[in-house]
Amino acid sequence: MEAETPQEKRAWPRKPMHGQGEVSATFSGGKSPVDMLDISAGGISFLSLSPCAKDSMWLVRFELGERTVRGVVCIAYCAKHSLTDAYRIGAAFRNLEKQYEDAINRYLKET
Repeated sequence: MEAETPQEKRAWPRKPMHGQGEVSATFSGGKSPVDMLDISAGGISFLSLSPCAKDSMWLVRFELGERTVRGVVCIAYCAKHSLTDAYRIGAAFRNLEKQYEDAINRYLKET
């Protein structure tokens, strides 16, 4: 996997977020914990102990305030983190339900 500079590819401003979430391959169903890093209207980034292939589709679940967000993401990049054994992964939301879009937009507007 090639290391990419995620900042150059971002279409939406991101806001830091903290907490754990989980991802699972769309067909296998095996869940893996991830550490959430940031979010935008278009996607998320997180740290994972396992790499994800670019353009692969994953199910994601994470807490945003008092709301649980669930959806499908497409992996945009995966790069080995320079300070840990984890991978920094960026993913774009795909067909996110309106209720989750609204929750994300509310979170992004908070100071």
